Amino acid sequence: MSMDKKVSIVVPLYNMEDLVGKCLDSLVKQTYKNLEIVVVDDGSSDNSGKIADEYAAKYPQIAVLHHEVNKGIACGIINGVKKAIGEYVTLVDSDNYISELMIERLVELKESYRADIAQGEALCYIDESEIENRLKVEPAVVVLDSELNIREDFLMKRHITNNLSVKLFNKSWFDEVDIPEGRQVVDTLTMLQMVGKCKRYVCTTEPLYYAYMAPNSISRAEVTERRISDTIYANDFYISYISKNWPIFSDYPAFRTASTALWAYSNVKRSGKIKELKKKELLKKFRDDFVQNFKYAKETSYFEMMPKMQRTIWGVFYHVPAFYNLILSLRS
Repeated sequence: MSMDKKVSIVVPLYNMEDLVGKCLDSLVKQTYKNLEIVVVDDGSSDNSGKIADEYAAKYPQIAVLHHEVNKGIACGIINGVKKAIGEYVTLVDSDNYISELMIERLVELKESYRADIAQGEALCYIDESEIENRLKVEPAVVVLDSELNIREDFLMKRHITNNLSVKLFNKSWFDEVDIPEGRQVVDTLTMLQMVGKCKRYVCTTEPLYYAYMAPNSISRAEVTERRISDTIYANDFYISYISKNWPIFSDYPAFRTASTALWAYSNVKRSGKIKELKKKELLKKFRDDFVQNFKYAKETSYFEMMPKMQRTIWGVFYHVPAFYNLILSLRS
């Protein structure tokens, strides 16, 4: 395989001194050699930046940018991509690591299928012993070759995932998307816009990326007011973007709003990090949002694709909210 295309790996880094070494080890071992690694230390208060500097001193393909203060994941990505000189860009979280074949496989897929975006499989784990059995499945390749199919696949969550990891993008595309600074919803909103530009998308189920599910990660922690604010922002962004750019999917906003409202209601109800007065206000908002959109959402194909149990839960929340609250309290 030709290695004439330069690939830049951008690694946003913040307080990951225990894991960043494993991440960088996996990057320097790539079988694809025409690459650079751009680490953006986002004002870490531990030894993360120092460790990255030590790797840069040892490996000439690594460059490190340092933010004096923490500016957030979006700034890390934006500044990392600006620094990058590769024609292609991929993003790797500093607490994850990748297969030594990842870049080679993604470049091969992108060029063999003339795809705008190539995607591999990410395996999430808590204990690495979980990984071995999941590597034995024969991988498959899926090609989506029309704008309609790509967008529908993304919205229905069939193959295209809404995170930025284990994907290979054209670097120039990052100049044409709005990456939301100061928000915790960078991946999904950036992917929405990337999908909107894409005319040919290729996926492989070959595991190429290993994501550690840290117990204290944002996705697993109790929600805060900030996270709820970002959730509302993301939902409004989706609705505005789809209404303006994808009118054929005019039924999706109602489904997304109802789904977001139910998720947010459940998490606000169980959160101990939101003050009671604010919690009461948010619970009313999300209950109202759900009720206003449920009947429309129920008529969509997105609702029909959900597991029967999930559809039942929606019905319980709509018709018997007190019983739904009881279930939440028992689960808590």
